[in-house]
Amino acid sequence: MLEAVDRPLDAFETLGVAHDALPVPSAETNGKGGADSEDGPGAESAADEAVPGAAAARVEALIENMGWRISDASPHRPALAESLAALSRLGTDYTADDLIPYAQLATSTADLDFAQFEGIEDRIALAERAVVLTVLFEPVVRLLRRLAQEDANHRRHDRRACGRGEHPEE
Repeated sequence: MLEAVDRPLDAFETLGVAHDALPVPSAETNGKGGADSEDGPGAESAADEAVPGAAAARVEALIENMGWRISDASPHRPALAESLAALSRLGTDYTADDLIPYAQLATSTADLDFAQFEGIEDRIALAERAVVLTVLFEPVVRLLRRLAQEDANHRRHDRRACGRGEHPEE
């Protein structure tokens, strides 16, 4: 992160350095093939080995279908593949086509984020804003999704929401 403020970088480079300094989210592995495997350390079936490759192919297809400009070195490529592989191991497969509506929403969110960088010339302020939007605002976005899911559930099942202090009807 200090690189973003210690040397003269343009806005693109400053945001890239700030973004790259943040931890990469991904699904937790379920212990297959490691020391916790029933077959011993390092034991993996051919099917287990195929899942990450298939997931990586889905990520590449999604990136291509979206027309996204993503660095080959982006840590988010393998992190997304790992998350998709974890879902596959649970029997829930998402194709690249299944992910497109989510990717479109993510693009809209990213565009909203980047609109907030307009007019910020100071590299420190720009790096701080990137961290605020990526780290501190991310839980807000997740919670907005959860609230929207709750609303969708009520609408789909034609139920009213409980008021404060009320309990769902039994």
